[in-house]
Amino acid sequence: MPIETTGDPSAEDDLHWQRVLTEIVVALTPPLRDRACEVFAPDLFLSRRRQQAAFDGEAEIPADYLAARRVCVRCPASAACEQYARVSGDRQTFLAGMTASQRRGTWGKSWEITARRTLVSELARRGATTSTIAWLLERDVSLIRRDLRMMRAGSVAEDPAA
Repeated sequence: MPIETTGDPSAEDDLHWQRVLTEIVVALTPPLRDRACEVFAPDLFLSRRRQQAAFDGEAEIPADYLAARRVCVRCPASAACEQYARVSGDRQTFLAGMTASQRRGTWGKSWEITARRTLVSELARRGATTSTIAWLLERDVSLIRRDLRMMRAGSVAEDPAA
């Protein structure tokens, strides 16, 4: 079924770039076959439902998060999961061995900047304008310009003015 648009070219363009951003984030998602959390761990969880609840960020008891962390420790996709957690901005699920609130507390500004620049770089590579990137990421245009300048200069250090 085709998606209805307003006929306004800018609305269609906005929809296109929203899809591109989604594609970028999905591309960073670790493949299902590589994720240890996709396989039931009966040695750590009493049921599949409890394991799923823990990874959905809705553990029935706090000990289920400890069990989930043990699954993450042995996961071959942990580095990809950590990158996905940063870039996606996921605010609910248990990823990379941490709850969403734990990630927010430990990643800080430098992780936010790295995540933003990952998305800025990929969107620019795909032809998005600076104003489109700013709109998609809900950031000021001047910040996106600064990110692009720093990336062109080869700097990956945190920008203290950001």
